[in-house]
Amino acid sequence: MIDAGWGSSSQFYRNFFTSSFIPGASKLEIDSFDELQRVSTNSSNARRLQEMNSKIDVVKFAKEIRVPTMVLHCEGDQVNSIKEGRHISSVIPNAEFVTLSGSNHVLLEGTKAYNENFSHVDRFLNRISVSS
Repeated sequence: MIDAGWGSSSQFYRNFFTSSFIPGASKLEIDSFDELQRVSTNSSNARRLQEMNSKIDVVKFAKEIRVPTMVLHCEGDQVNSIKEGRHISSVIPNAEFVTLSGSNHVLLEGTKAYNENFSHVDRFLNRISVSS
């Protein structure tokens, strides 16, 4: 699918990816994300990135993290399931897992998840800076 349509003027193929990454987006956000995909790389690189991302396994490295860590994940993320977010959080020693509202993989300004994200990050940073 990537090879056939990524660089084309038709939005059909890119819309498949856009609707997965930001299903709760406005028409303007959808069009902007679609255009960003089109101009940011060609179909060959997009395919290579997809292949690379589907094969990478960071669990071995995640187990070695020794700094305060918070994993944030939207409950309805269609790109990476919440199960995957919980899994990576469970292998990072003492990681905190936080569920955000919504189904977007990319946080969009003005959404509940966007605001929750900053609220959780602020609390986390304040908490770890007091502990240091």
